[in-house]
This record gives sequence, C-alpha cells and structure tokens, in this order.
Amino acid sequence: MEFFYTYHHNGAILLLFLLIYFLIRYIFESKKIFVYGGFLTLFFLFLVKFNIGFATLAGFSLSLFWTDSIKKERRENQNRQTFFLIALLLGSVFFVYWLFLHPLPTYVVSQAFPYLPSQRISSSTLPEGLIFLLKTSFYTFTGTLARKVFAIFLGFCLLRFILRKEDQAGQKKNFLLSMSCLFVMMALSLHEFIFSETMYTLNWGFPFFFILLFFIVEGGLRNLSFAIRILAAVTLFYIAVLQLNIYRENIISFKNPAHLIEIEENKVYTTQLPEWKTILNQTLGFLKSSVSPRENLLIADSPLYYFLSGRKSPIRELEFTKDSCANQGNNIIRILEQKPVHWILFTNWSSKLKDEDEFGVTYCQEFKKYIDGHYKEAAIWGNWKNPPGWAEDHGTKFLKRAVE
Repeated sequence: MEFFYTYHHNGAILLLFLLIYFLIRYIFESKKIFVYGGFLTLFFLFLVKFNIGFATLAGFSLSLFWTDSIKKERRENQNRQTFFLIALLLGSVFFVYWLFLHPLPTYVVSQAFPYLPSQRISSSTLPEGLIFLLKTSFYTFTGTLARKVFAIFLGFCLLRFILRKEDQAGQKKNFLLSMSCLFVMMALSLHEFIFSETMYTLNWGFPFFFILLFFIVEGGLRNLSFAIRILAAVTLFYIAVLQLNIYRENIISFKNPAHLIEIEENKVYTTQLPEWKTILNQTLGFLKSSVSPRENLLIADSPLYYFLSGRKSPIRELEFTKDSCANQGNNIIRILEQKPVHWILFTNWSSKLKDEDEFGVTYCQEFKKYIDGHYKEAAIWGNWKNPPGWAEDHGTKFLKRAVE
C-alpha cells in the first residue's frame, strides 16, 4: 500500500520540531548539551520513520560540521566526539530494529520497509521528481492571490536581509547559517517526494519550511521602525485571512449531499467524486444484505472496506503483491480452503500493481488460477475498463465460492 507514510506520525513531526530547536540553539550558543539533545531526538525519530531518521541525521551532522567550521570552533577531539555520537546512534538504532525484526521472515521485513521502486505503485526518476518539485513550489507561491502577496512579502524580506549589514552581535551570520541548515535538512527530507511524486510526502519537509519562513520574515524586518513592523504584521494577518477564506470556500463547495457519506450513525464529507461514493454505497449495501456475518470475507487491496464494514481479514496479507504471492501464495490458498473463505471482494486496484504488471498475468498466477477455479462472479459495479485513479474510475467485484 502507498499509505505507509501518509498516516502522519504526529510524534515524528513533533520530533522534527524538537530537532530544529536543538540545532538552532546550538548555532546561536554553541553548547554541547544541544548536540546531545539532537542525537537523542534522532534516536526516537529513527524508531518512528527509518528513512526520515537517516535523512535528518545526515542534515543534522552536516549542520554541526558546517557551524563549527564557520565559527572556527571545531577541534580534532570534537570531530571524534561527533563521529562517536553518530556511530553510537546508528548502533543503537540497528540493535533495536534487529531485536524486534530478526525473528521475522525476510519478506515480512521487506513489507515493513517498502522504499524500493518495485514495492511502490508510483515512482519517478531524479530529474522527473525535481521538475515536479519545482512545479509544486511554483504553485505554492502563486496558486492564489494570497499566495502571490505572501511571495512578494517574502521576497522583500529576503532581499532586505541579504542587503542588511552585519550587526555588532553577529546575528546576521547566525541567521544565515540557520536558514542554510534548515534548507539543507528540508531538501534531504523531501527524498520520498522526489522519488515518488506523492503529495503527502511533502509534509516531512514542512517543519523545516515553516521555521525557515519565520527566519526570513524576522531577518527582513529586524531593526525596522515599530510602525513598519506593525504594518508588516497587519499585512501578514490580511494574507492569512485571505487564504483561510479560500480554504473555507473550497470546503463549503464539498459540503453537499453529493459528497456526503453516511455509514450507520457516522457522517463525513469527502472530496471524492460522486461516482466513487455511489460505488462505495453499492458495495457496502451488497455486503450488508448478501454476505452473512458468519461467512468469511477476503478483501483484496482495499482495507477501507474492512474498516467500513467492521470485518476482519481471514489472512495476514491486506494486499497481493509479487512478494506476498511469491512467499505466501500457497499458504493463502491453504487458508482459503481451511477457513473456508466464502467471499472475495476485488477492486480494480487489485488488477494493476504497476503499468507493466497485471494480477494473475505477471504475478500471483497460481492464486488467480485457484480463484478462477473455485469462485464465481456474484456482483460487479463501476468502471473496469479504464485504469483506476485515486478517486475516479473506481470498481468493485464480489466473488462467491462455488458449490462443489
């Protein structure tokens, strides 16, 4: 599934802000306690999100070396101490992961770290990802009137910060160093977005981005008169209200019966197309009316229906990939026989792993052969001709075990 990173770990976002705090404090005060705090934060960040831990470790370490080099406070024994902390951190992290993962089969561990292009539905090359990032960044600052005004405001602040002379306390150097380190860490944290072009992964760069914006604004407005700073605050408030109103109007446009999903006592408005909602209701209606709670149901590649129906999966696998079929294909068939599994719900997401792959043709051939020989189509809805999209061309199909 593509959701191993989209249910955003609030703890990880908090840890990223904490890491930024320790880094900025070290840049301004050069106290070792902030280095230790940063590495301790990285340890917990590794446990929440392995690859983000690596990315932020690289950015944090480079920032430390860069800071000490510029301030000429780096000594050989301090270098050794930083390398020791890096080695201690990596050793501790790998030990914890080994402690929990070593009893598991290799394919299960692989499922827990689906970072390779072959394990993901969407992937892109470095040039493609960078171009998409540039397009996304351009929209971020020009997509609405409020964004354009904010971009002009930021441009003014950045230009004034660059042209401003160094103050006696040397704060401009600290500001510039902080902004550079934040930019590097933000760039490294966007590796998932660059190689997948999945919008949700931008969120890992937001903590660095937001704090960077504060530095640009403060750096540009520093030492200006009180009246100008008040005018700038009013301008920012106007931009925020303008953008919030745009969000409000967009939300209101979806608060209508066509986008309302009602599941028993629960009601929620979604941005999905009305056709998607229709297929969802038809599928859940059939499940409720025709599939007995005593009958086992297997849902392929769409765990949303497990959640909405309150059903439990009869097998461990929630999706059927090359790895799951290659390693557990025979075991899945055995469970289908032993339970037995009376119904299988397929969606058109199940038919395609990637553009060049097709369920039952390039992977899961034995599983597909078993299904074809023991199950018959009972109901079908939606579009099974066009490739499925995120919220369009949704299709579902119920298969019932044939009487033998």
